[in-house]
Amino acid sequence: MIKNVALFFLFHLILFSKNTVSIDTVFFYPTSFSIDEAKTESLNRCRKIAVEKTVPKKTIIAGNAILEKMESDGEYHENAAFTSFHSSTSLGYITKETVELALPESFVENGFNYHISYKATVEVPKGERDSGLKINFYPKSRSVNDGEELVLFLNPSMNGFLYIFHFMPDQSVELMFPNQYLFDNALEKKSVFQFPSDDQIKIRLKALPDRKITTETFYAVFCKKEIPELNKIVQLNEHKGRTSAGDDSFEKFQSILSEIPLYQRIEAALQVLVLSK
Repeated sequence: MIKNVALFFLFHLILFSKNTVSIDTVFFYPTSFSIDEAKTESLNRCRKIAVEKTVPKKTIIAGNAILEKMESDGEYHENAAFTSFHSSTSLGYITKETVELALPESFVENGFNYHISYKATVEVPKGERDSGLKINFYPKSRSVNDGEELVLFLNPSMNGFLYIFHFMPDQSVELMFPNQYLFDNALEKKSVFQFPSDDQIKIRLKALPDRKITTETFYAVFCKKEIPELNKIVQLNEHKGRTSAGDDSFEKFQSILSEIPLYQRIEAALQVLVLSK
């Protein structure tokens, strides 16, 4: 379930060089947040701040237009996790990050302060997008019941190769497609691709414990040419799935994405709500 976070915070920000940012900040969270949730939320907010302090303003404005379109289409649900992920994949790339300190401070009746010290190296995108490269990425249903199947569709304007990622609750990144069962990710222009493409393969979404609604985020990267390096990201797990793809998966994904020229790729994101039983 998406929770509201009080926006009372202080931070000290230092630009060590063109692309390296250090942030020391304190965020306030209500008692409805656990310590782990506060840590995850704080990390997301620091990532967003780091990118916005490094990337040129015109790039941020153009990137935020994607979020505005998703919101107007009823696809986007505001939360720090998604906005930080969008910022660090579309606006700038966090190729290295370190959490130097992360701990709760000064508990009060209605909440607590969470102190985090964060350092990141941000790479600004280079080059221009190909205006002719477009994709339409959408789910079969924008909400499913706990345990129901996930079905996604994508329609590209050019021939190319598709990679679908799952943005996990702890902000780690899992490669959903291609995988060991569905490995042919070449798509033809103006075709409609369904994932999973094999009726024998089912991907079922599970609600997080003690939550009425779980928001799952999926990210598509469509490239004009195959990018073998993207297959190095932790792949979709068989059977029961996983709750994390590992602490280094986000950084690895960012580093690989930053090496793919903008004119070679296009990205799109969507969210699916999982309703608990």
